[in-house]
Amino acid sequence: MNIEPQVIITFDLDWSPDWMIEDVCRILDEYNASSTWFVTHDSEAVRLLRLRSDKVELGIHPNCLPGSSHGQTEREALTHIRQIVPEAVSMRTHGLYQSTAFLLLAAAEFGIKLDSSIFLPSIVEPFDLAVDTMCIRRVPFVWADDLTMRSPAVSWEVPDNLRGPGPRVFAFHPFHIALNTVDYSLYEKMKAECPLPRWTKSFVAEHRNGAEGPSEFLQALVRSSARNTRRIKDLLEQRVGARSSS
Repeated sequence: MNIEPQVIITFDLDWSPDWMIEDVCRILDEYNASSTWFVTHDSEAVRLLRLRSDKVELGIHPNCLPGSSHGQTEREALTHIRQIVPEAVSMRTHGLYQSTAFLLLAAAEFGIKLDSSIFLPSIVEPFDLAVDTMCIRRVPFVWADDLTMRSPAVSWEVPDNLRGPGPRVFAFHPFHIALNTVDYSLYEKMKAECPLPRWTKSFVAEHRNGAEGPSEFLQALVRSSARNTRRIKDLLEQRVGARSSS
């Protein structure tokens, strides 16, 4: 039985300006790759992503942290972002905020069937969190651009253990792709100087890293894996614990 990997490329929008979203789309389109975007806000670029439903999935990226523009409570945050993406069935929370009660609220009242708010590089299989009559599928992500750049053992090569069979969920941010960030402190300094939604191409170009970084990682991943890319909601079609054969 020949089992192929399933590469799931996801993006946390985090209020990235439209030109960054468009630049990422050009990378994906070059190889006809599928993707999932966890949305924080409405914009023209987000509305254009919605029109590409054969290759693109829109999920939600609610911010339930203190001071959030999405609302002061969990229910307010979910209500706000669900109005922007009413079709969403998947979620990754901003800051990986989570609790059992919150997950079940998202499932019971907001139609969320799948959550990817767990970073577990060594675990790739989805699992179902079932409580009473509610169930939400948890899908860990195995790699993230922001966590990689902050790792003491940083490497911008795709690790061998992420090339195997089964789903591999990768988490990117459009602004880290645009900046090709390798120094998280530089990103924080730039954000303090100018709010992220107002970043222009010229502002980013002044600080863009020219060496290896998340931009090259994304391009290498798409180039090598485009044929096997999936949207994260496609995992809902699979039985937990089972892998499909080709």
